[in-house]
Amino acid sequence: MRILIDTNILISSVLGHGTPFKAYLKAVTYPNQGIVCEQNVDEMRRIFNRKFPKRVPDMEKFLRKR
Repeated sequence: MRILIDTNILISSVLGHGTPFKAYLKAVTYPNQGIVCEQNVDEMRRIFNRKFPKRVPDMEKFLRKR
């Protein structure tokens, strides 16, 4: 199943390991195929730069792994 991953799930996945992170893992684990569009990545970068500037390196590391 193809699953579009929402920006909020992406942000929560970078910031912690709670329920949103578990949802992310389920979305990207076989037989599912997690889809992240560039608009979501752009929005996530804007939010991190504005609200979580110290966590930008964590976000970039997370994005490299996807």
